[in-house]
Amino acid sequence: MLSAPVREVPLPPLAEAPLPYEVPDGAECPPRLAPGTFAHDPEPYHLSWTHPPAGAPAARPGAPYAVLGRGDVRGVAEVPRRRQGCCGPSGSQGPNLACAGCGREVAVETADCGTPQQVAFTPDAVVLGPVIPDAVIPAANPMPPG
Repeated sequence: MLSAPVREVPLPPLAEAPLPYEVPDGAECPPRLAPGTFAHDPEPYHLSWTHPPAGAPAARPGAPYAVLGRGDVRGVAEVPRRRQGCCGPSGSQGPNLACAGCGREVAVETADCGTPQQVAFTPDAVVLGPVIPDAVIPAANPMPPG
């Protein structure tokens, strides 16, 4: 499992997401999604600041990115060559988080000064399922503040 138990909520509009440069000095920027929640992002192309090819869907039909706050992410390792940014990872180089167990690239974290604080799991890395009662999901590799 790469996340704590989360429940689905509507995706907050990107224009309403708090950005680090808007937060007063010394204050921590809140994540785009509240702890314990996730949302589907049907248009992931904004994550890489690129545009989809002409006529291409924004994502595979029925498989949008799953977006979480970084505090709910577990069991990932940073992909250093893709962590560039001004004040944190911009997400512009593609997946920058990998499964700590197998090394497969699974998500794009954005936490730069002009990007929302979020982790977007690639569609092929997401399996939705019921929460296992009394499951203990350790924060072995919690995401540090952006």
